[in-house]
Amino acid sequence: PPQTEKPPTQTVDLQALATATIRGDYGNGQQRRDALGANYDKVMAIVNQRLAGVATVAPQQTTQANTTRVTVRSGDTMSGIASRTGLWPLSRWSVPSGNINRIWPGQVVTYNGGGSVATGGNAPPATRTVTVRAGDTLSGIAARLGISYTQLTGYRSGNPNVIYPGEVLHY
Repeated sequence: PPQTEKPPTQTVDLQALATATIRGDYGNGQQRRDALGANYDKVMAIVNQRLAGVATVAPQQTTQANTTRVTVRSGDTMSGIASRTGLWPLSRWSVPSGNINRIWPGQVVTYNGGGSVATGGNAPPATRTVTVRAGDTLSGIAARLGISYTQLTGYRSGNPNVIYPGEVLHY
Protein backbone atom coordinates (compact mmCIF):
# COMPACT_ATOMS: atom_id res chain seq x y z
CA PRO A 1 0.00 0.00 0.00
CA PRO A 2 1.25 3.54 -0.69
CA GLN A 3 2.53 5.48 2.30
CA THR A 4 0.66 8.60 3.27
CA GLU A 5 2.57 11.70 4.19
CA LYS A 6 2.24 12.99 7.70
CA PRO A 7 0.95 16.54 7.91
CA PRO A 8 3.71 18.93 9.04
CA THR A 9 3.75 19.54 12.76
CA GLN A 10 3.02 23.10 13.70
CA THR A 11 5.53 24.71 16.03
CA VAL A 12 4.80 27.58 18.35
CA ASP A 13 7.37 30.30 18.98
CA LEU A 14 7.16 30.48 22.78
CA GLN A 15 9.77 33.26 22.89
CA ALA A 16 7.63 35.43 20.59
CA LEU A 17 4.54 34.70 22.69
CA ALA A 18 6.48 35.68 25.83
CA THR A 19 7.60 38.94 24.21
CA ALA A 20 4.01 39.73 23.21
CA THR A 21 2.83 38.87 26.73
CA ILE A 22 5.35 41.25 28.29
CA ARG A 23 4.22 43.92 25.83
CA GLY A 24 0.68 43.45 27.14
CA ASP A 25 -0.81 41.99 23.95
CA TYR A 26 -2.64 39.20 25.83
CA GLY A 27 -4.04 41.19 28.75
CA ASN A 28 -3.97 39.81 32.30
CA GLY A 29 -5.53 37.04 34.34
CA GLN A 30 -8.17 34.88 32.68
CA GLN A 31 -7.96 36.85 29.43
CA ARG A 32 -4.27 35.90 29.15
CA ARG A 33 -5.00 32.26 30.07
CA ASP A 34 -7.67 32.06 27.38
CA ALA A 35 -5.46 33.71 24.73
CA LEU A 36 -2.42 31.50 25.39
CA GLY A 37 -4.38 28.29 25.95
CA ALA A 38 -2.19 25.20 26.36
CA ASN A 39 0.95 27.35 26.05
CA TYR A 40 0.12 29.47 29.12
CA ASP A 41 2.40 27.71 31.63
CA LYS A 42 5.38 27.52 29.27
CA VAL A 43 5.03 31.15 28.16
CA MET A 44 4.61 32.42 31.73
CA ALA A 45 7.74 30.55 32.81
CA ILE A 46 9.68 32.42 30.11
CA VAL A 47 8.05 35.74 31.05
CA ASN A 48 8.84 35.26 34.73
CA GLN A 49 12.44 34.33 33.96
CA ARG A 50 12.88 37.44 31.79
CA LEU A 51 11.24 39.80 34.26
CA ALA A 52 13.24 38.43 37.16
CA GLY A 53 16.39 39.37 35.26
CA VAL A 54 17.67 35.79 35.39
CA ALA A 55 20.30 35.27 32.75
CA THR A 56 22.67 32.49 31.88
CA VAL A 57 25.17 34.98 30.44
CA ALA A 58 27.43 37.09 32.65
CA PRO A 59 25.98 40.60 33.15
CA GLN A 60 28.87 42.09 31.22
CA GLN A 61 31.18 40.15 28.99
CA THR A 62 33.80 41.41 26.54
CA THR A 63 34.14 39.09 23.58
CA GLN A 64 36.52 41.00 21.34
CA ALA A 65 38.36 44.32 21.21
CA ASN A 66 36.00 47.31 21.41
CA THR A 67 32.91 45.08 21.76
CA THR A 68 31.03 44.72 25.02
CA ARG A 69 27.94 42.58 25.60
CA VAL A 70 25.55 43.27 28.44
CA THR A 71 22.56 41.22 29.54
CA VAL A 72 19.51 43.43 30.12
CA ARG A 73 18.17 43.30 33.68
CA SER A 74 14.66 44.09 34.86
CA GLY A 75 14.16 47.87 34.90
CA ASP A 76 17.08 48.59 32.58
CA THR A 77 17.03 51.26 29.91
CA MET A 78 19.73 51.75 27.32
CA SER A 79 20.67 55.05 28.98
CA GLY A 80 20.96 53.21 32.28
CA ILE A 81 23.14 50.50 30.74
CA ALA A 82 25.34 53.13 29.09
CA SER A 83 25.67 54.95 32.43
CA ARG A 84 26.44 51.73 34.29
CA THR A 85 29.10 50.66 31.79
CA GLY A 86 30.32 54.17 30.97
CA LEU A 87 30.06 53.40 27.25
CA TRP A 88 28.74 56.23 25.10
CA PRO A 89 27.27 57.28 22.65
CA LEU A 90 24.01 55.37 22.58
CA SER A 91 24.21 55.16 18.78
CA ARG A 92 27.06 52.61 19.12
CA TRP A 93 24.79 50.15 20.95
CA SER A 94 22.88 47.50 19.02
CA VAL A 95 19.83 45.70 20.38
CA PRO A 96 17.94 42.64 19.10
CA SER A 97 14.82 44.65 18.21
CA GLY A 98 16.80 47.29 16.29
CA ASN A 99 15.17 50.00 18.43
CA ILE A 100 17.09 51.06 21.55
CA ASN A 101 13.80 51.94 23.22
CA ARG A 102 12.59 48.31 22.95
CA ILE A 103 14.65 46.04 25.21
CA TRP A 104 13.56 43.23 27.53
CA PRO A 105 15.20 41.49 30.49
CA GLY A 106 17.36 38.59 29.39
CA GLN A 107 18.31 40.08 26.02
CA VAL A 108 21.96 40.70 25.24
CA VAL A 109 22.80 44.17 23.91
CA THR A 110 26.13 44.95 22.28
CA TYR A 111 28.35 48.02 22.35
CA ASN A 112 30.41 48.20 19.18
CA GLY A 113 33.24 50.53 20.27
CA GLY A 114 34.28 53.71 18.60
CA GLY A 115 32.82 55.95 21.29
CA SER A 116 34.27 57.29 24.47
CA VAL A 117 34.06 56.32 28.09
CA ALA A 118 31.99 58.91 29.95
CA THR A 119 33.94 60.68 32.65
CA GLY A 120 33.47 63.98 34.42
CA GLY A 121 32.34 66.62 31.95
CA ASN A 122 31.09 64.37 29.15
CA ALA A 123 28.99 62.04 31.35
CA PRO A 124 25.21 62.46 31.09
CA PRO A 125 23.38 63.82 34.11
CA ALA A 126 22.52 61.27 36.81
CA THR A 127 18.99 59.94 36.47
CA ARG A 128 16.43 60.07 39.23
CA THR A 129 14.07 57.25 40.04
CA VAL A 130 10.52 56.80 41.25
CA THR A 131 8.88 53.57 42.44
CA VAL A 132 5.44 52.71 41.05
CA ARG A 133 2.75 52.42 43.71
CA ALA A 134 -0.50 50.45 43.47
CA GLY A 135 -3.01 52.41 41.39
CA ASP A 136 -0.37 54.58 39.70
CA THR A 137 -0.48 55.43 36.01
CA LEU A 138 2.43 56.74 33.99
CA SER A 139 0.68 60.04 33.37
CA GLY A 140 -0.24 60.30 37.06
CA ILE A 141 3.36 59.75 38.15
CA ALA A 142 4.55 62.30 35.58
CA ALA A 143 2.00 64.87 36.82
CA ARG A 144 3.09 64.25 40.43
CA LEU A 145 6.73 64.86 39.40
CA GLY A 146 5.89 67.82 37.16
CA ILE A 147 7.36 66.19 34.03
CA SER A 148 6.07 64.73 30.76
CA TYR A 149 5.17 61.04 30.85
CA THR A 150 7.56 60.56 27.91
CA GLN A 151 10.48 61.33 30.24
CA LEU A 152 9.71 58.23 32.33
CA THR A 153 11.60 55.12 31.24
CA GLY A 154 12.32 51.65 32.53
CA TYR A 155 8.85 50.10 32.60
CA ARG A 156 9.49 46.43 31.98
CA SER A 157 6.45 45.81 29.79
CA GLY A 158 7.70 48.11 27.04
CA ASN A 159 4.14 49.47 26.95
CA PRO A 160 3.51 52.83 28.70
CA ASN A 161 -0.03 51.67 29.51
CA VAL A 162 1.22 48.66 31.50
CA ILE A 163 3.23 49.41 34.64
CA TYR A 164 3.52 47.36 37.80
CA PRO A 165 3.67 48.31 41.49
CA GLY A 166 7.24 48.09 42.72
CA GLU A 167 8.79 48.91 39.34
CA VAL A 168 11.51 51.53 39.48
CA LEU A 169 11.17 54.12 36.73
CA HIS A 170 13.85 56.59 35.66
CA TYR A 171 13.55 60.24 34.63
